[in-house]
Amino acid sequence: MRLKLIAMLVLLLTVEQCIAARVDIKADIGQIRYHEATNTMGAPYQKTVWFALANPDVASSCPKFDSNILVIFPDTDQAALSMILMAKAANKRVWVTLDDSALMLGYCKLQYLTLL
Repeated sequence: MRLKLIAMLVLLLTVEQCIAARVDIKADIGQIRYHEATNTMGAPYQKTVWFALANPDVASSCPKFDSNILVIFPDTDQAALSMILMAKAANKRVWVTLDDSALMLGYCKLQYLTLL
């Protein structure tokens, strides 16, 4: 019985690692969208910001829009918003780390952001 329990635990841990995937993506910033706090057109997305990763160097299983990878974060993350706007204005690439098991409203939530 104990051996079966250990085998099941190992299997569950292996499956979790196979399903969740961390990916580091170098890309350009595409569209940037802010959903206002009281908007009625996209109520579930109120107080969120998403941006598109255009011309990514690797594939990701994260949801896409117009073939660009979408990344979402709460509007309270002013550091991330500032960095994304700077990268877009300067036409610089970014290095974004995502985990396809860390979702927010069905989209991959920003984990790390680096300006290149």
